[in-house]
Amino acid sequence: MRKVPAGFDEFVTEKYQDQISAILSQWSAELLQSPQDTTALERVMARSFTAGSLKSSQSRIVNETAPLKLWKVQYPQASVRCGDRSYPR
Repeated sequence: MRKVPAGFDEFVTEKYQDQISAILSQWSAELLQSPQDTTALERVMARSFTAGSLKSSQSRIVNETAPLKLWKVQYPQASVRCGDRSYPR
């Protein structure tokens, strides 16, 4: 069976997977080169995109009993718009 280009058979979503894969590969390459430079993300995200920081503002251990160790983590409530250069990275 010869190879059919993505999206030209009954698996239409393969075309989208290829597009997403290309974007993620570009992000990866650019962010590995300069983690502080977010232009790779800004090119494909809407200016109205908002997100919260993944840096926790508070963390405490809830349970240290083996085999599980549990933490309660809180994150800042503030969000930031894509492209806001004043956001601390």
